[in-house]
Amino acid sequence: MSVAIVYMYRDDQEFEKSVVLSSFYWGYASSQILAGYLAARYGGRIILVCSMLGCGICTCMIPLNTSMRMVVAMRALIGVCQGANYPSQMILLSKWIPWFERSRALSIISAGESLGTIVALFGGPYLVSSTQSWESIFWLTGLTSIVAFAVVFLVLFEGPEAQRD
Repeated sequence: MSVAIVYMYRDDQEFEKSVVLSSFYWGYASSQILAGYLAARYGGRIILVCSMLGCGICTCMIPLNTSMRMVVAMRALIGVCQGANYPSQMILLSKWIPWFERSRALSIISAGESLGTIVALFGGPYLVSSTQSWESIFWLTGLTSIVAFAVVFLVLFEGPEAQRD
């Protein structure tokens, strides 16, 4: 969004830009406690895969309707979905990773998320210039999230005991 917003709004639309950019954090901050409860109650896997699918779908919806109301709503929903990532990851890590390796595992996950952000921020302008379409940022990241959802859905189990079933 940080790259696409440059193309979506004029330079004099600072208020609109700030509302759109902050709307992600409205959802993100508001969802973590509930997501933690749901992940503990129903399992980290289901919350994580729903989060990934929700992010992908909402991201793909943005270029279909670029009204400020729709973009803000989709960004807030993406924030809600992203807010579920850490709580569900913690539940899964507690089941899969021995306690003495969890900090390393979480560091690897966090580094991967940061690397993904760097790649997206660095590659976004190149994608826009090669396709002549700011919408391509949303299509690529949204579809990537949906593909990642499918992979995680197929290969990730709630815990080692669920994998044996």
